[in-house]
This record gives sequence, C-alpha cells and structure tokens, in this order.
Amino acid sequence: MPLKLDGKQSNQRLGTRVILVRHGQSTYNLLGLYQGSSDESVLTQQGR
Repeated sequence: MPLKLDGKQSNQRLGTRVILVRHGQSTYNLLGLYQGSSDESVLTQQGR
C-alpha cells in the first residue's frame, strides 16, 4: 500500500529492517547450555 507523505503519494516503505545472523554449533549448544560471551565454548566440527 503506498504511503502518503505531506499529502503526496509515495511508494517508499518506512520501517525497520531486522537482520538475523546465526553462528555455527558450539560445544555449549551441543550440551544444551546457554552462553553469553565466553571463550570456553568453541565451535564443533559441524559448526565450522
């Protein structure tokens, strides 16, 4: 649906773009553990 800005029709869409980025499987993921920022959990072979 076109937007109306200042009474003029525009085909531009206003909004927010959301980009999701996933990392590879880590040892904590494999064990079902949650982690924040840590060097203790490394990527598994599948996650590389």
